[in-house]
Amino acid sequence: MYQLVNLAQKFSLFSEQWQPKVVAEMNDYQFKVVRIAGDFIWHSHPETDETLMVVEGGIARGLPRRACAGEGRGDGRRAARGGT
Repeated sequence: MYQLVNLAQKFSLFSEQWQPKVVAEMNDYQFKVVRIAGDFIWHSHPETDETLMVVEGGIARGLPRRACAGEGRGDGRRAARGGT
């Protein structure tokens, strides 16, 4: 069975920043939304793949081995387990 997840509705439920909220789960995966502002400190999650999608606004972040990567509204990036 399919379950619709409306990101705008989920974002309307909270205003705090840097506190991810789980909005859906599938198998062993969690889908989270988070509001961010200011500097994004690069980090990695060696135990899992990670996906970043920009819903509104934009993000520019320095990455290891790259000068800068930028994402804008509607862009996404997948980082393989432990990678960039």
